[in-house]
Amino acid sequence: MRYWSFNGLHLGYSLIFMVGVLIVAIIGISFVFNSLKKTPTEQERIIDLLKVRYAKKEINDDKYYEIKSILEEEDSDNPALLVLKERYASGNLSSANYLKMRDKLN
Repeated sequence: MRYWSFNGLHLGYSLIFMVGVLIVAIIGISFVFNSLKKTPTEQERIIDLLKVRYAKKEINDDKYYEIKSILEEEDSDNPALLVLKERYASGNLSSANYLKMRDKLN
């Protein structure tokens, strides 16, 4: 019995297996990095809320562009302002109330 004999066929299969594992690893790593890049910011998420309301015909064109321009005026990471923007985009605040509350936060 030869336990340590070399057969060229085994080397070929192991080489194919290693290349396959390497390809799968590269594809997996690229998916992870692509998913990290595509996470939307809070500002984009808030604008998406507004787009959903517009798509459902809850607001007309003029109101959509008015709210969108007001939301895009100030890009801040202030958590209170982000919550206020979310409430405004979802229709829980009027424009006057939003602007009044935003001025108090600033």
